[in-house]
Amino acid sequence: MLTLAALLGAPSGAAGQEIPDSAIVTVIAQGLQTVRALAEAPDGCLSVTEHGGLVRTIVEGELAHEPWPELAVHEVLGDEAGLMGVAIDPDFASNGFVYLCYSMETAPRTVVNRVVRMRDSSGVGVEETVLLDSMPGGSYHDGYALAFGPDGLVYVSTGDAYDRSTPQDLSSAGGKILRIDRDDMSPSDNPFPDSLVWALGLRNPQGFGWDPESGLMFATDHGPRHERHQRDQRDYARWKLRLACGLHGAPSSGVPVTASRARCAAGRADLRGRRSLSRTQRKSDLRRTGRGVVDQGRAHGRLRSACAEDPAAAGL
Repeated sequence: MLTLAALLGAPSGAAGQEIPDSAIVTVIAQGLQTVRALAEAPDGCLSVTEHGGLVRTIVEGELAHEPWPELAVHEVLGDEAGLMGVAIDPDFASNGFVYLCYSMETAPRTVVNRVVRMRDSSGVGVEETVLLDSMPGGSYHDGYALAFGPDGLVYVSTGDAYDRSTPQDLSSAGGKILRIDRDDMSPSDNPFPDSLVWALGLRNPQGFGWDPESGLMFATDHGPRHERHQRDQRDYARWKLRLACGLHGAPSSGVPVTASRARCAAGRADLRGRRSLSRTQRKSDLRRTGRGVVDQGRAHGRLRSACAEDPAAAGL
């Protein structure tokens, strides 16, 4: 677990502002195994998911010795299934709810993904409640991002599970961003009647976030061979979805993984050779005004998730 102060802490004000090309890296936790996602509670406690099924907590800079819970997940070394996304309820202080996405094997060689809600009880996760079940899953293209939007609803990204027919199929949860309320009900203002689908036509969306000023949603989608996608913009915009498409920022060696909420359009991490994290600034009309890259070589492994501090809250 790292903090990158200079990169994620810089505010995104006027056009032409310089973005630092280096950062102060601080290790805040060690001993974690294949981190997939992280989320911050209102009290500053971090929840971290590990590929193999452990949810770990970091309180005041200290990694708890015991897992929050340990989930029985389907996990094969090297694949994308397993324990994936995590989101903390905005009302965590009163209800203790944490939301998780993980893979499970329902039959030999049959993997599905599910979203569950658990409650914190004295630092331990209890009372698992299944919200979404039997979503398409597999060794690859599971998606996994999970977050609360500015509207207080839960957003879940799903991969196509290597089935190219699912992203355009409204009867399938694969290749989508889903929008649900906290009890697995379809919000009345979702773009498709009686459907959880918020956006469709995606391949393997592994991150998304919202601009805190405009409310515009940005999503990163892992493309084939890192090529740019050309998609029908109606998939995103015909229903007035606040999802920006056509903002391609990853180089040939990079796979986009995270869109951060704190005044940052998108982040990505390289898979080949060097690992790096980038920050892109855009104006309200989506013109890019700057981009900064921090390259950490091989020192920290693959960078999978980012949790950016609000610059205003940090006094920047």
